[in-house]
Amino acid sequence: FGSSPSDGAVHGAPRGGPVRARFGRPRAMPKIARARTKYHDLAPPLKPEPPEVDAPEQDDGAEDAAAGASAETGLSRGRRKRIKQREDYMRKFEFVSFARKQDEVRRNGSLDLSDIAGGLNAAAAEESRSSGSAPASQARRPGRKAEAAAVERDMAQYQQVLGVEAFKQDPLGALEQHLKNTLKRQKQAEDEQRAPRPP
Repeated sequence: FGSSPSDGAVHGAPRGGPVRARFGRPRAMPKIARARTKYHDLAPPLKPEPPEVDAPEQDDGAEDAAAGASAETGLSRGRRKRIKQREDYMRKFEFVSFARKQDEVRRNGSLDLSDIAGGLNAAAAEESRSSGSAPASQARRPGRKAEAAAVERDMAQYQQVLGVEAFKQDPLGALEQHLKNTLKRQKQAEDEQRAPRPP
């Protein structure tokens, strides 16, 4: 290479020894930049995707849904992890509320009248709209005396119901029969009102 091995010079370096760095150490070879190896990448799908068949043109809604699905799979690993943690957290609260409701049903008996109450409220609201009365927000609340009288009437009626022998033997059956009879009477009254009266 142009220099003799006896003088110990490096090729292209001035005589006097190897090229030294700033602090007196020999210069090292430059590092090779390597690409990062991914150990935790997305797993390949278990089933290959079916071949794409030419389908008629989709409307915009279907295209948006397809784009949303592809965008969801393109989320970063951290984002997917956060979404999963949030879903697990919300699922835990849903389960807790479900379990509490089940316990409440077991404690109070298996009778849940909340659906019936919702239907009654809707029917009452519809009836008040059809009769032309003032909305409930504008209606005045009854006074303390009127409320006390209503509570007294309700308690008296409740005590009468508790005294009925059929209710003592089968409370749910008695309630069911009462509701059937009441609905039957209401239907008969409506039919009588609609029927033309003879002159």
